[in-house]
Amino acid sequence: MPEPGLRWGIAGYGDIVRRKALPALLSLGETVACVWGRDAARAQATCEEFGVSRDGSSGASGASGASGAFGTSDYTALLDVAEVVYVATPVAAHLPLAIAAARAGLPVLVEKPLGGAAPARGTVPEPSILHTEAAHHRGTIPEPAAHAEATYRRGTVPEPAAHAEVTYHRGTVPEPDDAHAGAVRHSGTVPELATAHAGVAYYRRLAPALGRVREILRGRAVHHATVEFRSHFDPGPDDPRLWRTDPAISGGGVLADIGSHRLDLLCWLLGEPVVTSARTGLPFDLGAERLARMELAWPLGATAGLEAAWAPGARHDRFHLSFEGGHLELDPLDSGTVRGIVDGVAVEEFLPPPENPHLPLMADFARSVREGTDPVCPVRDAEVVDRLIADAYAFATRLEELP
Repeated sequence: MPEPGLRWGIAGYGDIVRRKALPALLSLGETVACVWGRDAARAQATCEEFGVSRDGSSGASGASGASGAFGTSDYTALLDVAEVVYVATPVAAHLPLAIAAARAGLPVLVEKPLGGAAPARGTVPEPSILHTEAAHHRGTIPEPAAHAEATYRRGTVPEPAAHAEVTYHRGTVPEPDDAHAGAVRHSGTVPELATAHAGVAYYRRLAPALGRVREILRGRAVHHATVEFRSHFDPGPDDPRLWRTDPAISGGGVLADIGSHRLDLLCWLLGEPVVTSARTGLPFDLGAERLARMELAWPLGATAGLEAAWAPGARHDRFHLSFEGGHLELDPLDSGTVRGIVDGVAVEEFLPPPENPHLPLMADFARSVREGTDPVCPVRDAEVVDRLIADAYAFATRLEELP
């Protein structure tokens, strides 16, 4: 007999919740107990759309999984009814909401990045913010010019020499025996989440093609990785995604948003690197960058280059690795196709990801809660990605032109 579904509280009602997370939870037979957001009416409408509201109405997903869920702008109401919390708000609220859930003794799955380079990391909001999501209300963010200066002003980050000394300090990178095992070290944690059952939604760790790449790399010396992403993104003033262009809310621009997934993959495959150089440029009016380039290095000699751009032109998303005995390429990254040469033999395998990548993600986190084991991406691993993002912004010099 299948186990009964856990009662999930969902913080947020944006695209990722409606297109991925909610359909995944209902497909898995999990129970949605509450949806929280700044606008209680929108939260309730989300419940009704998916047929999980208290009035029993059936929505786009039918009546299966109906649970008497309700929408609210009171976060403590969500904490009172949930067994598990999923946080899918703008990035600046990720840590405050996750910490509040952890303090309530609840497991919590957080969308990526954990915090990026958002200011005031690790703080818990005042009760009014927990009840109203006021941190994201229009008008509470700084004006563009002041914000950009405060965020990127020279002198607010360490000078390169001092920063390099901290970054390369002994013990912050993997030892040789686990450099290819995906083991990630970190130099600090968010204390409230250090002992909590917490994970971050880096779902590509569950992609079959990337699992196959990790298997092939095990025990091999990696020479170089290249990661390239480009897609057009230019939201107008009334676009609900505009918050992604304000680093005070989003934790950064294309590097924090798109680059975080790819940085996590590099850490998962190779261990924790250090940032050797970074460049960002072409900021939106609210300050977040459209273009970012990073160079990374590992203690055993591997290097990587990452480029991410929100820019016009043909979309691409490529991942290439050269290593002892061959090379592999995933192009596009999420195609499921792995091509290359391994020990002189041509490789071409097709291992497609699920149509909804949050389906295995939610299944994995539910399993980890029931079994009391780590989720596929524990929060300590996600903190490494945040550190790399913050280091890149600290090092970054200005890029003036698109590639």
